[in-house]
Amino acid sequence: MKKTFQIMGAVAAWFAVLLQFYISMKFADSRAAEAIRFFSFMTIWTNIIIAVYYTVLILSPQTKLGRFFSRPMVQAGLLLYIIIVGLIYHLILANQWNPQGLEFIADQSLHTVVPILYLFYWIFFSEKEKLSYSSALKWLEYPVIYIVYSLIRGAITGKYPYFFVDVTKLGYATTLTNASYVLAAYFVLGLLLVFVNNLMTNKEAIDRRVEIEM
Repeated sequence: MKKTFQIMGAVAAWFAVLLQFYISMKFADSRAAEAIRFFSFMTIWTNIIIAVYYTVLILSPQTKLGRFFSRPMVQAGLLLYIIIVGLIYHLILANQWNPQGLEFIADQSLHTVVPILYLFYWIFFSEKEKLSYSSALKWLEYPVIYIVYSLIRGAITGKYPYFFVDVTKLGYATTLTNASYVLAAYFVLGLLLVFVNNLMTNKEAIDRRVEIEM
């Protein structure tokens, strides 16, 4: 069942990314410029990572990368990242446009289907161990890297992936304030995730002890 779910997750994630890439390229005036723009979104970064995660665990779980992805802290971190992709979209970005047809399918796949599938996978199939609350700080590395990349790219091109980090319209003070709010959300949800993870870990330990005693 675990392998089946991994295959489902991989198919869903690769389908979502490739469909969105196809749509982006189809209507692009400059394919090179559009490709660069396409890979500037946190949604795409995170869905690709989830797709690679599933694929590696299916095809080569014993490799160095496979062992890295098998670490409970990494699996929990991926849950944090993909859930925040969905939350930011549905709470902040969804009302900014009204996709139709293939765009709607790609949009929902990236922001709803893949996050929900990974949430279920993490709950029922991922290995868990007790995590330190300092993990919430470690998990900030990824969004910090993304924000720095977006600001550098924007300073060069004048284009920013999301309106709440658009320096051209907001200025650096407001943009950095917005970025700090995003990082705070990652941190708070990261702490909550550690709490839930440790509760589940304790429950699994109790269940195993009961089975042994019986």
